Amino acid sequence: AYAPGCGWIEFDPTNNQLADTRYITLAWGADFADVVPLRGVILGGGSQSMQVRVTVVPVE
Repeated sequence: AYAPGCGWIEFDPTNNQLADTRYITLAWGADFADVVPLRGVILGGGSQSMQVRVTVVPVE
């Protein structure tokens, strides 16, 4: 969110709180369409599954 006099402030509207060091920036965009986690088309039948693993390491 942009606050006049302060500039841009990281805000979590889902949890109604300011972002702090527990938050990790995953993407930047003008709106959700710019940063959707999945985009594409799947053609085919049968069941589908997806597995994802993420490792986060602090930068020193």
